Amino acid sequence: MAGFEDLIRGAIAKQGDPTRERRAAIYKSSQQALERMLAQNTTLSETAVALQRQRLESAIEEIEAEYSVNDTPLIEVGEPVDVAPPVSTGPSGNPAPMPTLKESEPSQQYAVEPGPRSLATPVAATPEIAIPDATVEVLATSDAPPVEERTARFGAVSADSLPDEPAPVEYPESYSGDVLQEKKSHAKLLLWTIILVGIAVAIWWAITFGPDFMKAKLGGSVPNPSQTIESGSFIPENTDGWIVAFNPADDAANIESAGRGTADLFRDGNSNFVRLTSRAGSPRNNLLIRVPRGVMGSLRAKSVTFEVMLRNPEDIAHEFAVYCEFGDMGDCGRKRFSASNKVEAFIFDVTVKDAPLARDEDAHLALNTDLAGEGRALDIYSVWVRIGG
Repeated sequence: MAGFEDLIRGAIAKQGDPTRERRAAIYKSSQQALERMLAQNTTLSETAVALQRQRLESAIEEIEAEYSVNDTPLIEVGEPVDVAPPVSTGPSGNPAPMPTLKESEPSQQYAVEPGPRSLATPVAATPEIAIPDATVEVLATSDAPPVEERTARFGAVSADSLPDEPAPVEYPESYSGDVLQEKKSHAKLLLWTIILVGIAVAIWWAITFGPDFMKAKLGGSVPNPSQTIESGSFIPENTDGWIVAFNPADDAANIESAGRGTADLFRDGNSNFVRLTSRAGSPRNNLLIRVPRGVMGSLRAKSVTFEVMLRNPEDIAHEFAVYCEFGDMGDCGRKRFSASNKVEAFIFDVTVKDAPLARDEDAHLALNTDLAGEGRALDIYSVWVRIGG
C-alpha cells in the first residue's frame, strides 16, 4: 500500500491547497490509471487484480481520513426563529395586520471556509497518475487489509463529488518513471573526491621527493644509474677490449691523498681493495688515483668509457663524486653517484683531447668519497677503461 500512498500523496502535495474537490479528483485519476494499467497487463490473475484495487481503495481511505481531520467542519443551521416584524400603522392609525409566517423549511448544511471567496472557485489541474507495470507486479506480492476492514475504519468515499474528467498533469522531462524512490546522482561528489586525492598525492610527492630532485637538477648533473657487477658490461675473466687503469694489488702507490684523506689497502678473500676516505668537514677533499701515462697515450683523441668498481662499506647509501683531471687532455666534469654496500660498476664516458701530457704532468681520477662532508669511505676494487665506449 505504501506505493499507492506515495503516488497519491505526491500528486496532492503538488496542488498547494488540497481541497476536498481536488483530492477527490486525484483519487479518481488514480483509480482510472490503475484500471488502464490492469487492462494492459494481462499476466495478472484475478486475485492480483482484486488485490490491487483493494490496495488503492485502502490508500485513498487512509489519506482522506488524515486530510478530513483538518477540513473545515460543517455548521448545521438550526430551526428558524420567529421574529415579530416592527409594528406599522395603517391609514386610520390602527396597527396593520401582521404578515403570516410560512412554515420553516428543513434545516440545511453549509460549508464555512475562512476568508473571502468567489462563488466559482477554480480547481487546479489534477495530475493523471501513471502506475508502471513493475510497480503493479511488486505491489501484488505484498499484504493489504481486507476491503471490509478498511471500510469499517475509514468509511466509503462517495463518487458523486468526483469530477467527470480530471485534467492530466504534465511531467517534467527529467521524470524517469521511478515513483517509489528518488534517484540521486553522486557523480559530482566522486569527481571532487578524485581531484582532492590527486592534489594530496602531488603535495606528498613534492614534500618527499621534491628537494632531492631539485638538488640533483641544480647541482649540474644527475646521478648516473648504477650498474651491478652481475649485469655490468665488464666481467673480470673476459676483458673484451678493457684496459686496466688501476689495480689495488699492483697500483696502491698511484693513490695520492695530499693530506685530504686516507687510503688503506685491504684483502677480501681473493680480492684486494683500497679503502679511500675523504676528510670530513669539506666536500672538496678529493683523493687522486693516477692513470698511467701509457694508458692515457692510448686514449688520445678518442671517446672512451671508464668503469670504477667500488662499494660503500656502510649499510646506509651515500653520494660520492668522480672528476677527470687529465691536464691538456681534457676533463669530464663532475660525475655524481650513490653507492650502496654492494660491489657495483659505475660507468661514465669521456672524450679525450688530441693533446699530449706535459713531462711534469700526470692524469688523475679524483674521488670525493662523501659529498655530504661527513668523512664516509669507499672501497675501490678496480678502474678500467675501454676505447669506443
